[in-house]
Amino acid sequence: LPVADLAHAVNRLCGPQVVVREAVQVDPTFDARFSARGRRYRYTILNRPHPDPFLAATSWHVPVPLDVRAMAMACDPFIGEHDFSSFCRRPKPQARAGEAPQEVSLTRRVTGARLEQGPDGLLWFWIEANAFCHQMVRSITGTVVEMGLGKHKAGEMLGILRSGDRAAAGRVAPPEG
Repeated sequence: LPVADLAHAVNRLCGPQVVVREAVQVDPTFDARFSARGRRYRYTILNRPHPDPFLAATSWHVPVPLDVRAMAMACDPFIGEHDFSSFCRRPKPQARAGEAPQEVSLTRRVTGARLEQGPDGLLWFWIEANAFCHQMVRSITGTVVEMGLGKHKAGEMLGILRSGDRAAAGRVAPPEG
């Protein structure tokens, strides 16, 4: 299939749930996972007393009022390069042929982390980084929400990050967000 026709063909097969805006040919050595220079996630929280059936599959419904200001302040410590062991599921050591298993680094460089308030109780947690480890975004989001619930103070986030202890962080947010 010519690259020029690829977007149209995929959209006919997958739309409207999946939409391709553009398709271009890349160098054969390009790898979507390892060649990317950055990644951006948006996690959606619906913060109002009643859920929305149209958002149930794509948001985390939190019916209790959240302290959005505290949540926004809790985002600042993530910026920069840190060991995110407090927010990641520890992977099994990796071994190359003939070598002993090596611990996998959980150090990541976060270039942006912020909370955005939308209409009708919608909140969006945005985070950008060079890479993410397993459950990192959902663990961070769960901890930020716990700060919004008053279970932790926003000023504790740096200590949680530096602790390297997964037990110090909050719950893992559900996958729907």
